[in-house]
Parts: sequence; structure tokens; C-alpha cells
Amino acid sequence: MKNFSLFKTFPWAISVIFSAGVLSSCCSNAVIDGSLADAPSSQVVVKLLDVNRFDVLDTVSVDADGRFAYKMHIEKGQPE
Repeated sequence: MKNFSLFKTFPWAISVIFSAGVLSSCCSNAVIDGSLADAPSSQVVVKLLDVNRFDVLDTVSVDADGRFAYKMHIEKGQPE
């Protein structure tokens, strides 16, 4: 099974995750979903940028069609 890092494989992912963080400031949950071409049944590593390093939050499985989704609860006062 292949392991894909969003930040190495897809540079646009940083802006998508940042946008999800900004949008999540309006509610208590954040959702990141998408699809990957040529990566069925693999994994996506979800990371949080913490000043100058990345912290791994979770690993999400990609289904046979290349789709994935990740949902997390945002603590009050934590816009990231």
C-alpha cells in the first residue's frame, strides 16, 4: 500500500488545509475531503503546521475510487 503525504505530493494541499482552518473558525468542525488520481486504496497523512514544523494529526485511508474525507473537532479559540 502506498503512503502519500499531501504536502509532498500536492503543493496546493497546504492552501486547501489552510482554507479549511479559516472556514472552521465559523463552526466547531473542519472537514477536508477530496480525491486522488492514480492513488486508489492508499493513505493520506494529515499534518498540522506548528510554527516551523509539521505535526502528524492522522492518517486517512483512500477508497478504491481515490476518495478520502477527514473531519475533526476544533476547540474554541484554536483557529488552526
